Formats: sequence, structure tokens, C-alpha cells
Amino acid sequence: MAIQRNWVRLTIALSAVATLGPIEASAEHKISADLAPLLEKAYNEMIGGHYPPAVQLLNKAVKADKDSITARRYLAFALIRSGEARQAIDQLNIISKTTKPTYFEWCTYGEAYLSSGGLDQAESCYKEALKTTPKNDYAKSGLIRVSIKGGNYDQALELAQEGMKGSKGNDTYNYFKNLYITAHAAQSRSGAPTQGSPNHAGHTVVSHSIGTAHEPPIKQTKELLKRAAAKEAAE
Repeated sequence: MAIQRNWVRLTIALSAVATLGPIEASAEHKISADLAPLLEKAYNEMIGGHYPPAVQLLNKAVKADKDSITARRYLAFALIRSGEARQAIDQLNIISKTTKPTYFEWCTYGEAYLSSGGLDQAESCYKEALKTTPKNDYAKSGLIRVSIKGGNYDQALELAQEGMKGSKGNDTYNYFKNLYITAHAAQSRSGAPTQGSPNHAGHTVVSHSIGTAHEPPIKQTKELLKRAAAKEAAE
């Protein structure tokens, strides 16, 4: 659960950066004094895991400023976490009509399609994300999760092994290792021939079914979220 809570904090921090301290200020659009409190309240609701109230606040924010990319990104995130993947995709579509999809949009599209069972679409979105940032682990983890859900276990195992080999820290290593173990277990249950499960000393392993426990770890999520900061600045 700690992984899930940290992922929430880091994910919604993507737009909080734009709200509270501009990184890439744009002269074209700014967060108004009326909009900022709504975004802050929604942020606090999501930090506490209260997504339906956050959705209500963010719907108000979007109505108050339909051109705010930050508000729509917040709303897309809150909708995904509320189980409303289709509505989240609608928000992402609106964003993509006004600005070229970024790594964040492609990964968030992937999460929405993955949660709604659109595996082909999810795979395509994660691949688009990797075209923009080939070495980022977030989209790689999405492809592994898609492969597991789709029963393509050999591909999931291969990608997870690549993730472990390329890991620069224990958190990332253990994350990919847990995905490997999950894929291995699913392959065993399916009756298909299985590869050996890795068991390297010094790394804690906890196996889970695919779900919130397998959201990307903090470091990779933080890197993703930096890309999501809307080019808006508080007035």
C-alpha cells in the first residue's frame, strides 16, 4: 500500500508543480487565482485517496477553465483511479487536440486502456511513449503488464529480465523482479512451459497479482510525472 500511496503523491505532483511553482511557464495560458484553489483541494483529496470528491472538484475546475491542461490531467488521473477509464480517455483526447501528446499522455492512455481491458490499444500507447523516451522504465513496465494480462508470458518474462538487468537500484530491480515472478506464476497456472524464476540474494521479493501493487516504483514514476507538468503558471 505504501507503493500505491507514493505513486499517488508523485503522479498528481506532476500538475502541482505547474500550479505551485512554474517550471515551463507559458505566456499563452496561466492558472487563474480562481482555479488554483480548486486544483489544490483536488490535490489534497487525491493525496488522501478520495477520488470521487476529487473528480467533482476537477469537473468544476475544467468548467471554470476549459483550456487548463493541468486541470484536465488531474481529472484524467482521478478518473482512472475512480475506475472511469473511458472518461479519462475522453479528457486525454481533449488534451491531445490542443497539444502534441507527450510521454505522460501516452503512458496515461496506456494505463486507461489497460485498466479497461483494451490491451492492443494499451500496448500501442506504451510503445509510443517509448519512442519519445526509450530508456524510461514506466512504459516498459506497462508493456510487461499488458503481456501478462494478454497471456504473452514469454514476452513478459523477457521484458522483466531486461528491466532487472537495466535496474540502477533495489526498488527498480525488485519491481521488475516481482513482475517476472507474477508472469512466471501466471504461466505456470496456464500449463505452458515455464522459465526458471530468478532468486538473487539481497533483494526482497513479494509476489502479487497485477494491480496497484505493480504500479511503477517511485523513481520511475517521478521521472514520468516531471513530463506531465503543464506549461501553465500561477498568476
